[in-house]
This record gives sequence, C-alpha cells and structure tokens, in this order.
Amino acid sequence: MGKYNAIWLCNLLWPVVVIKSVDIGISAQKVTSNQCDIIQNLILCIGAKVMLTQNIWVELGLVNGTTDTIEDVI
Repeated sequence: MGKYNAIWLCNLLWPVVVIKSVDIGISAQKVTSNQCDIIQNLILCIGAKVMLTQNIWVELGLVNGTTDTIEDVI
C-alpha cells in the first residue's frame, strides 16, 4: 500500500517532499524494523492531510491532535 501511495503522489504534478524519519525514543535502538511499524520515509505533497502527534508550539495552537492540509512545500 505504501509503495502504491508513493507512486500516486509522485505522479500528481504537485511538489512532493520526502522526509527521512528517525525514531529517537529511549528504547529505539533496542528494536529492529521487523519488530515495529516505523515509516522509513514520509512522503508529503500539497493537499495531503496531516495531524500533529505532539505539541510543537502551544502558543500558536500547534498542539497534539491539530489537523490541517499542506498548502505549500518550501
């Protein structure tokens, strides 16, 4: 499913960005990729729906659970 979605996003003619994800949790080095479901590369494009999973800027309302749509890739 992930490969299908990646190909579909790349064919959209919208800017696409690939973000390498890294797990930096306390026990992250103790598990292998076979033991957990980690996304190695997160592919985003204009129009993609996103949701924050942690507070990053509380004063501006960028808090856990906030959802929005990507409008531009810089």
